[in-house]
Amino acid sequence: MTYIVLDMEWSQPVTKERSVRRGDLILPVEIIQIGAAAVKDGKILPTAFDEYIKPVYYTKLRPKIRRLTGITPEMLQGADDFERVLMRFRQWIRSMNDETMIVIWGNEDVQVLKSQCEFFGCDCGWIPEWFNLQPLLTRKYHIDRPQMTLSGAVELIGADDSELRYHSAANDAYYTALVLSKMDKIPERLEWQRKVEHAHRNPISSLSVTYYGTRTYRNKSDALKSGAVNSWSCPVCGRQYGLRGASVKLSDNEYLSVRACPTHRIAAKLKLEQNSDGRYYAQRAVGLCDDETERLYDALAEQQGVGANIPKKRGKSRK
Repeated sequence: MTYIVLDMEWSQPVTKERSVRRGDLILPVEIIQIGAAAVKDGKILPTAFDEYIKPVYYTKLRPKIRRLTGITPEMLQGADDFERVLMRFRQWIRSMNDETMIVIWGNEDVQVLKSQCEFFGCDCGWIPEWFNLQPLLTRKYHIDRPQMTLSGAVELIGADDSELRYHSAANDAYYTALVLSKMDKIPERLEWQRKVEHAHRNPISSLSVTYYGTRTYRNKSDALKSGAVNSWSCPVCGRQYGLRGASVKLSDNEYLSVRACPTHRIAAKLKLEQNSDGRYYAQRAVGLCDDETERLYDALAEQQGVGANIPKKRGKSRK
């Protein structure tokens, strides 16, 4: 797999009311630079793509765009139009002679590229599958937000960014490729992120479901045998399961179970707490299972002799 790291710069109309329309199609921005780098096996390849594009409609660059990107109208005057540059960009991607996937920093670039292809009547079916690197990085480093600046990411991985300025498509593509080259287990991290996004797109489900039991029990044994405590549903697809016989003990009052429905691997954590009159009540959190939790469960299941009840992994899902 070769990862095509894409970044673009674009010009904008003076106001939204000045946006160019063609039937039902709107051109919200116009691409003026395409920059791309390639990463394979954790290494940035020596090849790169960097071309300016002469705008047709939004030819007057806003001062902010000129200040951030360093691009001037004179630099664009001798550039080719969008269709020609796009053709060369496609040829550059084909030159990899490999399966490719586009990587971007944020969610805008591919959407802008597709929108402009449609507006100018260019085929966009060739655009490879793509993903946003930001949430993969923030999760790897346990950062409690899905977004961060590219300069912050470069600093986080300990790379030197003193040579190239930001907000140039080619430079930002290189910096994003540098961050990507430090990421391990990309397919696994991407699969997890797809599951998270799938859960967030479904209003009737959520990534994690917490159950606060109202019923109390005389002792922990009665609580662990209770159908209300053991019954739970996959927070993504809604399938119902039971925990009985599949839980491992984390501590005196905490238990963990891992289950696989046809498309998701789910972790259920159960906590029993004692109230003032000595009776027990249960709290349970159910969510998608990550690799660390799964390894912990497998190790404890083997130690505690719960191996026969460990659910088998199912086929991986892209959702």
